[in-house]
Amino acid sequence: ERGVGGRPTLVQNVETLAHAALIARFGGQWFADLGHNGSTGSILLTLSGQVRSAGVIEAAGGTPLSTVLGEHAIAAPAGAAVLLGGYFGGWIGGHATTELALDSARLRSAGHALGCGVVHVARQSDCGVVQTARMLGYLSAQSARQCGPCVFGLRAIAGALDRIAVVTATPMT
Repeated sequence: ERGVGGRPTLVQNVETLAHAALIARFGGQWFADLGHNGSTGSILLTLSGQVRSAGVIEAAGGTPLSTVLGEHAIAAPAGAAVLLGGYFGGWIGGHATTELALDSARLRSAGHALGCGVVHVARQSDCGVVQTARMLGYLSAQSARQCGPCVFGLRAIAGALDRIAVVTATPMT
């Protein structure tokens, strides 16, 4: 009802809006009971990469990441990498997914974050440096170029990582 300084607040997060509607309809206890293993509620995940069907799914909080991948990935990602959290997340080895659950506190304690809920399963043949360079290039191209880091830093970092990814060098002068 009220945000900072008592002013009105606008929530534009689709997951929050979806959860608010369900909680209004079925109640807070119903939502809390969706989770398991000490987690509450549900989580929307955007699956991409080597999955049977790219798109958004809903999973109970606390669900092991390996369960989600077992149900949706084309092949077990044991030898591949998984991008957890999207562009602002991090890469994890496919073997590590057996130890992780969809729970913010447990992910944080393991040094990971779910971020925006993106789970991208890479091909075993994908190079993490090339994939990261591609993501940085995309973010750089999408930048509004309104702040110093976006004007100067992001493009420079994207360019440098792209040169590393394609194994080219720029002579120092």
